[in-house]
Amino acid sequence: MQTETVKTPITDIAALLHTAHAAQRQQERSLPDWQIEFALRWGTRLHRRGATVFHVRRKDLPAWLDERHARRFYGTTVVVAGGALVTAYRKPHGFHALKRTPRRTCHEAGGTAR
Repeated sequence: MQTETVKTPITDIAALLHTAHAAQRQQERSLPDWQIEFALRWGTRLHRRGATVFHVRRKDLPAWLDERHARRFYGTTVVVAGGALVTAYRKPHGFHALKRTPRRTCHEAGGTAR
């Protein structure tokens, strides 16, 4: 599994299109734009099923960030595909599940669906 902690050039949320689903979920989950920008800048980037997933792990948090703010960012996950923000959520212990998700679906890999 390839995981990389790369500070991506996608750090400006204004440059991303927002899907209707993403806008709704962002509002329901109380995730402000600045929190999503933080995840895009500092989060670990994974490529899964045609999308780029940014997840903020504890080790991704900068040293200068105090504990009170760190709790707010830890576990933030942002899904981007085709230059659009698809969804965003918080799941502090969700990185393990993301790593186990296949990079491609069976159909994308040339297999047949069951």
